[in-house]
Amino acid sequence: MVRNCLNTDNCFTMRFQGNSPQAMSLAKGIQQKMLELQDKCARAVSNTEHSGVRRPAHTIAGKLEQAQRWLTNPAVDDKGLGWYGSVLAIYCNKYYRGSYSV
Repeated sequence: MVRNCLNTDNCFTMRFQGNSPQAMSLAKGIQQKMLELQDKCARAVSNTEHSGVRRPAHTIAGKLEQAQRWLTNPAVDDKGLGWYGSVLAIYCNKYYRGSYSV
């Protein structure tokens, strides 16, 4: 129903008929699709958190945390994130201090 509305001029004509059965049905369909999307996003976030997949941190604080975790326990295989975090933290420090030269 939502796709049908988006592919035709029905949305334009229904814009001024907010209480019509057709508009109410469309609103209910959109609400259901939004709830499904919200549920899928929540499950995706949960699955990613439980999978243990780690990505490089975006902030200097995150980079330092990954580097510290690696330095504390270098035997744990973190797929190079600790080393990468320490290198990026050093680079960022030099860059922001102005002592980095290419």
